[in-house]
Amino acid sequence: MFSHEGFWTALLVGSHAALVAATMLTVLAAERFRPTPALTWLLVAALVPWVGPLLYWFFGRPWLSEGRRIRMREMTAEIHWLIVNRYPVSRDDVLAMTAGLEEGDRGLSRLGESIGGMPPVGGNDLRLFHESKDLFAAMVADIEAARSTVHFLTYIVLDDEGGMPVMEAMMRAAGRGVPVRFLVDALGSRPFLRGETCRRLRASGVQVVEALPGGVIRSLFTRIDLRNHRKIAVIDGEIGYVGSHNLADKSFRIKPKFAPWVDATVRMHGPVVSELQRVFVEDWYLETGESHLDTIRLFGPSPEPTVAQVIPTGPLKPDCSAPDLVVTLLGLARDEIVLTTPYFVPDAPTISALSVAARRGVQVRLVVPARNDSALVAHAARAFYAPLLEAGVEIFEFHGGLLHAKTITVDTRVAFVSSANLDRRSFELNEEVSLLLYDGAATRQVRDLQDRYLERSTPVDAAAWTRRGLPSRLVDNAAALLSAVL
Repeated sequence: MFSHEGFWTALLVGSHAALVAATMLTVLAAERFRPTPALTWLLVAALVPWVGPLLYWFFGRPWLSEGRRIRMREMTAEIHWLIVNRYPVSRDDVLAMTAGLEEGDRGLSRLGESIGGMPPVGGNDLRLFHESKDLFAAMVADIEAARSTVHFLTYIVLDDEGGMPVMEAMMRAAGRGVPVRFLVDALGSRPFLRGETCRRLRASGVQVVEALPGGVIRSLFTRIDLRNHRKIAVIDGEIGYVGSHNLADKSFRIKPKFAPWVDATVRMHGPVVSELQRVFVEDWYLETGESHLDTIRLFGPSPEPTVAQVIPTGPLKPDCSAPDLVVTLLGLARDEIVLTTPYFVPDAPTISALSVAARRGVQVRLVVPARNDSALVAHAARAFYAPLLEAGVEIFEFHGGLLHAKTITVDTRVAFVSSANLDRRSFELNEEVSLLLYDGAATRQVRDLQDRYLERSTPVDAAAWTRRGLPSRLVDNAAALLSAVL
């Protein structure tokens, strides 16, 4: 006899089985297949009814709309034409600039160029900022002096005592006829985009554009948690800023109990700024379809020694480009590696690179916050402590705020300053930008800042860590099971 209950039960079970099967086939057929996260998603899809497969379809793939991919190909072709026909720096010039680098560093620079399409360039003047008030004062001064363009890209904007002076300077620049383009992440800056300050900026002539806007309809065509996490400012195509500071005071009022936020940003003047401008121009084109290649100032070759390289990473760049860059950098160390990051959820190659470096005699020091604004990430990070400590890596927990600076130094010879965390999200999902410094004096600035962090940190005792209680190990290891999808 026909049963309505039986029919609906069979339909429910059958549709769930079909959804699980489709999800598993999609996971296994991925063009950029990675076994560890794939296995995690297969288990989630199979063991969590309905919710597991849906989580994968919404959050499991770094997929972007086809329109965005087409625009990226168009901009890449335009930039290639610009480089071939107008760029005054030839391949011979680049080779001459990097001739003084060690062989391994030259290999690192070639890897960086294969990822972002931009070579290392010399002749740059660099200054490192760690105090937000000093950084924003310098930005305001540069914007006040702007003559042709002000370009700004950030993840989080707060209209506080740090962010407001910079935005007021933008409004004044727009008022005197300077084109001001302000690109902000749609999710990270959602309250700002709906607030009075954003309306004032637009009314003054500042072009405020959302990066990677979300919404229910858009979620059908693109993954909604892919974010533009870059922090970039370029003024007149001549002065650039890149690092970890959001446009917010260090008191970070949206999460005050973890404040102050402790960051690092580099101010640049020289040929490397054209590379940073290129990253902004690409991102602006992806969101608006407007090409501003004419704002890229083309510098000629310079005999100055300071060599730097901008490297953008993200879902539209070569697969695993960010972790490959980090692993290669760690492999160059002979004496010392110092890393600082707020969110430490590394992949297996990064863990291996850190452990191998320590075992071959390199002093490896990792500095992370003692208190993290993400409890899940904090627990997942601690699950990696034991193998690192066993290998000889020294782990320090920073006190006095949330250490948000993303830096690496190798042998006081090469430095890495980035918007990217040492976690899977930055490695695989977010749009990020990093700066490599192939210069002892510039690296020394970063290394001195890392010493300040170490002075305010306490080491994790390896013996005590092995004796920690069972509940702590269970929680940490359970959180680490999600590391492939965090």
